[in-house]
Amino acid sequence: MDRRQTRESGAERGAVIPCPISRVNGRECRRNRRLPVALRGELTLSSGESVAVETRNVSLRGLWVDYLPRRADLGRSCTITLFLSDAEPLEAVVFEARIVRIDGEGCGLRLLSMDADDFDLYVERLCRRFRAFSRLLRAECVQGLVPRVQDWRLA
Repeated sequence: MDRRQTRESGAERGAVIPCPISRVNGRECRRNRRLPVALRGELTLSSGESVAVETRNVSLRGLWVDYLPRRADLGRSCTITLFLSDAEPLEAVVFEARIVRIDGEGCGLRLLSMDADDFDLYVERLCRRFRAFSRLLRAECVQGLVPRVQDWRLA
């Protein structure tokens, strides 16, 4: 598979989407499975510019959004707020991220850190939406294949 390819046709069927970032000896080297999830969100770039986005797929360490930043933004830090529900009360999680990939369809974000409560809510919602993958997602958490999780709660 060409490195420029971002997804395969299995997305419509609810399949896990392989999105190769790096390859060693012809094999994909991805730590986490990607799930085809469309979530509304808001991406705030380090310049302060905020844009509405939608995810195409997510994992425990990254996600793909339908926003095309400038090439100069590659490698820059950003904040992504994902809305996990559309109904009241609105559920949202906030992640610190980095733009790690840009192509003609959007950009890839690597999740760097998040609040411990936000991470738990994010995993819970993914497990609820993808019951077949809940064991896999929880196993990835146990193995430590997660971004830096911090407890930002105020005392």
